[in-house]
Amino acid sequence: MLQKVEPLRMELRTLEERAEKNQREAEEVETLISSLEQSIKRLEMRRDVQEQLFTGRLACLAHMASWARTSAICAKLPGSAQFVSLPCVTIAVVDGNC
Repeated sequence: MLQKVEPLRMELRTLEERAEKNQREAEEVETLISSLEQSIKRLEMRRDVQEQLFTGRLACLAHMASWARTSAICAKLPGSAQFVSLPCVTIAVVDGNC
């Protein structure tokens, strides 16, 4: 009977060692996944900030282009004083100068 039990004990030890090894590997994979998820969140936040900056810059360029067109129109106006309103600023036009 002991001859049958000893191989089973060895097999049980082998299976327990494999289970421990698999558990360690699973924990390492979970740690790696967590680290990757955090990296993804940081990159998404950075992308969102860059997108907001880009959108702001585009809006600024659009206002600058509008300002340039308005300035060109002001230069062609006769000498009477007028007021030109832009989204951010109201300017006086006197003698064709903005």
